[in-house]
Amino acid sequence: MKKFLLFAALSAMALSLSAQTKNIQKEYSEFSVMEISDAFDVTLVPSDEYSAILTVDEVLESYVRAFVKGKTLYITLDTKSIPKELKKQMNSKNTPEPTLKAVVRAPKLSSVILSDDAVFGIAEPVNYDSFSLTAGDNSKVRSLNVQGRKAELKLDKKASVTAKILADDVVIKASGSSVLNLEQESKDFNVESSGSAAITSVVSAKNVNLTTSGSSVLTLTGTTDNLVVKGSGSSTVNAVNLTTPSTSVVLANSCTVTQSATKDLKVEMSGKSTLIYNNNPKFEIVLVKTSTIQKYK
Repeated sequence: MKKFLLFAALSAMALSLSAQTKNIQKEYSEFSVMEISDAFDVTLVPSDEYSAILTVDEVLESYVRAFVKGKTLYITLDTKSIPKELKKQMNSKNTPEPTLKAVVRAPKLSSVILSDDAVFGIAEPVNYDSFSLTAGDNSKVRSLNVQGRKAELKLDKKASVTAKILADDVVIKASGSSVLNLEQESKDFNVESSGSAAITSVVSAKNVNLTTSGSSVLTLTGTTDNLVVKGSGSSTVNAVNLTTPSTSVVLANSCTVTQSATKDLKVEMSGKSTLIYNNNPKFEIVLVKTSTIQKYK
């Protein structure tokens, strides 16, 4: 009888997910890193204070963990402590997604780490000296507008990021089937893509360096003084709308690069790689072996 009553109570609580929520207010000591997991949706608001307001389903309140340790703010669910029957009800198709939201206030962050189904966004543009974002699993960044000296974005698995960055040095590392939509302005823009990652970027940079592999796809528009591409696998770089006087490519396997150098084009190709060129640049041929060079149509 007791087991039946417990099951009934847990079922009732699960079915009430998103029906009753509770706000939890937190005050913190200093932190510079945020690590967000599970299905929390977190918004950062620049502020002089370190605090958070969490809005969660009442039934999950006891399992929410939001604490600072070693200058890192962790926001997560203690899923190991959730009763099995409640987990089962939460995963049911007929149960609405739980409410797991947080508004975090902090002066500056050096790093944000996302995993599981976490969602992150910044309410307004921020100016940080150095900033890094690591997004994995099914995590998502809906809005990120950062200015500073250096910014690094690392995406893996099915992560999805939308960002605007103004920095001297911008570094992108994308793998898995991650997706990045980026608007950036920098001196040096360095990209490493692998797996089936997809990157779309509006570029304004002095130097653009691309290293591509797997079946990754890069689409670049904008301007740069110098474009360097090292491509392998079946990767694709579409830079026909990236204006540049100078391009250098080192291509292997079956990768394809389309570019628009107006003055100089240095070429080293092997495998079954393909280079499609626009305009009428001066060619410097280092090597072309079993590869294809053709004019853009």
